[in-house]
Amino acid sequence: MNVLVTNDDGIDAAGLRLLVLALADLGHDVYVIAPDTCHSAGSMRITVGPKLTVTSRDVAGATAAMATSGTPVDCVKLALTVLDIPRPDLLVSGINFGLNVARDLLYSGTVGAALEGADSSLPSIAISAERSSEGDVIYEQAATTLSDAFPRIWNRIQLGTRREFVNINVPMTPMKGVRWTRVSEGSYFVDGYDVQDGTYQLNGPRTHAEQDIDTDLGAIEAGYASISFVRHRWES
Repeated sequence: MNVLVTNDDGIDAAGLRLLVLALADLGHDVYVIAPDTCHSAGSMRITVGPKLTVTSRDVAGATAAMATSGTPVDCVKLALTVLDIPRPDLLVSGINFGLNVARDLLYSGTVGAALEGADSSLPSIAISAERSSEGDVIYEQAATTLSDAFPRIWNRIQLGTRREFVNINVPMTPMKGVRWTRVSEGSYFVDGYDVQDGTYQLNGPRTHAEQDIDTDLGAIEAGYASISFVRHRWES
C-alpha cells in the first residue's frame, strides 16, 4: 500500500519519524510530504499568494520524503496534484504532539490534513498522543497502538463513506485498551489567557468534565486509546 504521511509539527518532529517507521514495518511504501516548520492549530489553512517551495529530505523508513513551506493541507494538495509520487491509498497525519479530541479537534492542523484527504476521497487517519503538563509525550505508545489496530482500522475504513476520516488519540498512561468512540461535544481545554504587560497568551486549563467512556475525551480520561470516525457535518 502507498501511504502518504504528513503532520502539523513539521518534518523533523519525533512523532512523524516514529510514525513512518511503524508504517514501513507494516510493509507499506511511505511517502512523506510535511511542512518545514510547525503549523500547530492551523486547522485547514492553505497558502494563497506566496509561492511554495519543496525540498527533498531524508526520513528513515520513507521511500521518498519532502518538506514544503506550506501548511499540512498544502502538503496533501501538492501530493495529490503535482508532486511526482504514486497516488496514495491512505493518508496518515501525525503523530501529533498532544491530543485532538472533542470540539478542540477543529483547530488542529493534523486533523485539517486528514479532513483534506477525506474530502478528496482519500482514506485518511489522524493520530495524536497525549502530552503531560510538563510537555512529555510517549510517541511509542501511539505508534504501537496504530500498528496493532491497523487491520481493524483498515477494515472499518473500507466500510466507511466519503468525507469520513479516522481520528486516533492515545493517552500517556499505561493503556487499558482501545475503544471505538464518538467525538465528545465538550472541550478538552477551557479558554483562558495569561495577561502580562499588555500581552495575552492562550493558556487555558484542561477540563475533566467528560464522564462518558464512549466519547473520545471520556475514553482518554479513563485510560483508553480512542478511535473515532469523523465526517463533515454539512454533507447531506
